[in-house]
Amino acid sequence: MKHCFLMISFAVWTLVVSAQSSEGTRFFHGIWEEALQEARTQGKPLFVDIWATWCGPCKRLGTEVLPQEKVGEFFNEHFVCYKLQTDPRDKAEKKFVNELSDKYHVKVLPTLIWVDGNGELLHFTTGYQEADELIEQGRIALDPARRAGALVDKWNAGDRSFDTGMGYFSIFTDNVQDFETFFHALPAGEKCDSNLLILMEWKMRLPAGSGVYDYIAAHWEDTYSRLAKAGNWKDFLLQCLDKRLEAVVTDNQAFQQECTRWRNYRLPFTEWGIDKFLCVRSLSVRDYADGFRRAGEMMSRYRGHDLWFVVPVLYTLFDQLQEGQLSAEGRRPVLTEWTERFISESNPWNAAEMRVLAYVV
Repeated sequence: MKHCFLMISFAVWTLVVSAQSSEGTRFFHGIWEEALQEARTQGKPLFVDIWATWCGPCKRLGTEVLPQEKVGEFFNEHFVCYKLQTDPRDKAEKKFVNELSDKYHVKVLPTLIWVDGNGELLHFTTGYQEADELIEQGRIALDPARRAGALVDKWNAGDRSFDTGMGYFSIFTDNVQDFETFFHALPAGEKCDSNLLILMEWKMRLPAGSGVYDYIAAHWEDTYSRLAKAGNWKDFLLQCLDKRLEAVVTDNQAFQQECTRWRNYRLPFTEWGIDKFLCVRSLSVRDYADGFRRAGEMMSRYRGHDLWFVVPVLYTLFDQLQEGQLSAEGRRPVLTEWTERFISESNPWNAAEMRVLAYVV
């Protein structure tokens, strides 16, 4: 009854849609229940683009991909298409959208879902998709054996295979306890799958205390360091190190114990990670004398890509500048020198952005 009342109260609600060509994807205009009814009438699944006005990838999807003729051809034939904006101004609309987002486990944007005419989930994917990728996801949504909803059913029936787990946890991203059990039960080779890393890093958001980190750290030398994408696994572990050090930074004894625990893994980047954390930590609490001293030592101690620590240093100071909290002591010309050296030795993809941040600060 509660939802019926909301549906009736939204009878005049028309969601904002991005401009599109006549050959592109056609979106149904109306309230949620009307869109479901249209899907039932046409006997098609409902494709839902869940987006927000502040989301850059959402805008790209809406302006560059969905208006394409080949995308429109496929989606208009096979689905009723609908846009769901997650940041409407009206409070009642916002409340309803939040409820719907919770129902479909929307954690990142854009989220793309396919549901049947009764609103039951068929398929689910996230992030910006190129045209061919999006069409392929549409094909998967039409295939009862491959779509995410089928994988959820398999999981609930006791199937703990890699593909089933990947499909299940791409939707139930907050079920970290079951994920831990799933991860540790996987064969060693599947624990190294790059798609698993993407799931953990961008969707699962594992807590700092997760045993997954410890397994990867313990097997770094004999397994993960040998992978083609070892650098991505390294970044994953460094994120964990940051989380764990941040949790104990105010307790010196606990902090030293955590550092010792990580040193015992004999990772080649542990000392760099600890140094970087302490440097950025000092700058974040506006202890510029200590922060710049540590940064200067790191510039002397590390070479090549290890100078990446310059990036979080710049972002920390730039954030303070935006908030009006950066004092003159934090605006040191040496930042531009360090940035130029970082760029020359590391050749980062975001070199232009780093230069702008350094010179603005």
